[in-house]
Amino acid sequence: MADLPLDQAVARFQENEERIDKFVNAPNGEDEYETSEGQRVPVLPKLLPAVTVQADRAANEANRATAAVETAMLDALIAANTAQGLALTDPEGADGKPVYFRIFSPEDEESFVYYRHDVGGIATEMKRLSSESKVQAIAETLEVTSAESKSAKKITDYQLGNDPDATTAVVDEGFNASWLIDKNGAFVSKSAPYFQSWDLVSDTTWGISDRMGFSPISTGPAADGFPIRNPWLATELNRRLGAAPLIAFDGDSRIDQGVDTYRTNTMGIPYWLSFLSGGRFDVRNELNFGIGGQTSTQILARVDSTIAACRAAGCTKLIALFSLNDRGSISGSAGSPAALTITNLEAYQSAILRAGIDLIWVAEIPCGNPEWQAANPGEPNYGLQPSATLNHLAVRRWQLAQPFIHPRVSVADPFPKLVDTTAGAINGKPGVLKDAKHESAVGAYIMAKALIPIIEQRLPPLSRVTSHAADVYSVENPGGSLLGNKTMLWGAGGTFSGAGSHTGTVPDGWDANIAAGLNVAFTSVIDDSGAPWLQASVTGISAAPQWLTLSAPATTVIPIVTGVEFIGVCESEVDAGHSGLIANMLRPILTMSDGSTPHCAAGAQAFLASDINKHLPDENLSGVAVTPPRIVPDGVVSSAVLQMQLVGDTGSPALAVVRWRLPSLNVLT
Repeated sequence: MADLPLDQAVARFQENEERIDKFVNAPNGEDEYETSEGQRVPVLPKLLPAVTVQADRAANEANRATAAVETAMLDALIAANTAQGLALTDPEGADGKPVYFRIFSPEDEESFVYYRHDVGGIATEMKRLSSESKVQAIAETLEVTSAESKSAKKITDYQLGNDPDATTAVVDEGFNASWLIDKNGAFVSKSAPYFQSWDLVSDTTWGISDRMGFSPISTGPAADGFPIRNPWLATELNRRLGAAPLIAFDGDSRIDQGVDTYRTNTMGIPYWLSFLSGGRFDVRNELNFGIGGQTSTQILARVDSTIAACRAAGCTKLIALFSLNDRGSISGSAGSPAALTITNLEAYQSAILRAGIDLIWVAEIPCGNPEWQAANPGEPNYGLQPSATLNHLAVRRWQLAQPFIHPRVSVADPFPKLVDTTAGAINGKPGVLKDAKHESAVGAYIMAKALIPIIEQRLPPLSRVTSHAADVYSVENPGGSLLGNKTMLWGAGGTFSGAGSHTGTVPDGWDANIAAGLNVAFTSVIDDSGAPWLQASVTGISAAPQWLTLSAPATTVIPIVTGVEFIGVCESEVDAGHSGLIANMLRPILTMSDGSTPHCAAGAQAFLASDINKHLPDENLSGVAVTPPRIVPDGVVSSAVLQMQLVGDTGSPALAVVRWRLPSLNVLT
């Protein structure tokens, strides 16, 4: 063009500009463009959609490929070291072996190092990510609030859940995401308030989480008005609305004695903690990991199975009490030094936290009980020797310091309320131990009271009682009371059985079985809500431990089928000043077609003949009893009944004033 005259060069330039304008902009609506070689091609506005689609498709495939690699890494097995990781993996995935593995970072035990097994037995480091426990610790320190209310204007239809394959975010008060966190709790990046991922139908799923990054709100594309596109979330939400949180318990025999065969016992922490908290959580038979006689070394050795069981149940909180068996108290020796115990407790604590489980220690309690020794002459002296005492107290001091080090560790300290300060040894004070070292009902009650502030902080209130006559079982309301209106304790048409005497009446549909030698005065007491309490005033001398049994049959057993879980719930009060009262038990009982009677119970008693201090605490006891859920076994349920039972001494004066309110038998939906 430089060789052309100026006027021809200008004309050629103008021609080229017009060609470019036609190709880029199609000012007159042109569909095609003719090149200088005479070829006709689509104008750019016609090309862009196809190019964009191809680019998006390529980007989607790239995202999927990246996500697949990321998932393979994040789901990688945990090895002790690279040598073990290489032994357990294969570069080609032969024999079903994975390609990736991870180890805990040697520099930071709360981080993972991810490796790929490459040909030649080479471990190639891919990335380093923080563990879930570290993420949670960071999240707890952030000034964050729930995004739910702030997102309500943008998300027209939402549900909360915890999709294991979703990414979540920690959101601050400005609705800005502080961190993106993947499904394993690993930091991804700082980013925008919303995050996105690609679902199975190649569409964008938007989400935003609550303050802890635990409950993402997952929706569809913004262009669709953010409709819910994740059916898993809908299912999970409905399930969680009908299920209480879970707490696991781990330790030695002092934990073991709290739950047995779907029963919470009066001399155990689980019953009293559930009762006093109003049933804020469920106690499950399979989440009591206490084993009698075990040392801290033995309990640490099985921590992986404990974690696995918690994860399988969806349990994220664990209460632990152990180390006493390290003291060698049975043989009277000093036992293991405190340093060994603390090392074991530290390792146990780290494992629990790494698994994303909050840990609540019960700081060690007194050991030794002269009153039991006097009642059982010839038994060995279980009191701690001086050196063992110092080790015991050193372990307590370590436990009490942990909440100041780890934000997801709490400690309950019932020791000051349990120890006899008048003795030189750290013996239990009168009444708090049932033998030389296991808590009595009074001791378990004191231990639960020490835990209550922690549980009330960690878990929101949960209404467990059936509070209206309309809340009965139906196909539309499967979680309603199976007792029908008998839950309301209305009327005066109940019946009496047993050899004891009575005054007053019991509600419609209920039977009162009174032990010989006792007199029970029944009264209906109306509370502020209008719901009646059934009050029983017991006096006399009982000829049997079952003082009083109140029973009501289920109106229907249609939903009580193999595989579902059933529970009993009842609010109750026991007035202070009682005498001889051992248990205020709630028990739903099924009768199967083969004659077996599977049941569960809250507040049962299971004492040895040598035990002392069996009675309930002489205080005003008010709470909600919730039985451990029990799965209906194989077979056909013929009938079901709910029992409220007072258990007490025989042959000595009985005195008790007890009230019950809103008892129900339910299936978990």
